[in-house]
Amino acid sequence: MELRCLVADDEPIARQIMENYLAQIPYLIHVGSCKDAFEVMQVLQTEQVDLLFLDINMPKLSGMGLLRSLAHRPEVIITTAYAEHAVESFELSVTDYLLKPFS
Repeated sequence: MELRCLVADDEPIARQIMENYLAQIPYLIHVGSCKDAFEVMQVLQTEQVDLLFLDINMPKLSGMGLLRSLAHRPEVIITTAYAEHAVESFELSVTDYLLKPFS
């Protein structure tokens, strides 16, 4: 089984780290990376995405705002440096909550 994954983070280094992790797992297919929530919306309209790695603090529209705006969304793993959003994230039915920095 393959999972098509999208990475959303406004920090280029954080995107690159996640992309490197995805490349190490054969069944996780990296379909793209986005620097803001509006790019995520565009990709979700054109690509099949099974799993979204989503940062919370992004410009223009936060990750939480994006989650609230999507009627149909893939499984979501929040990737953030801020633990205080965990409860709200799980109330929005995210799959998991991954705190930065990754190791």
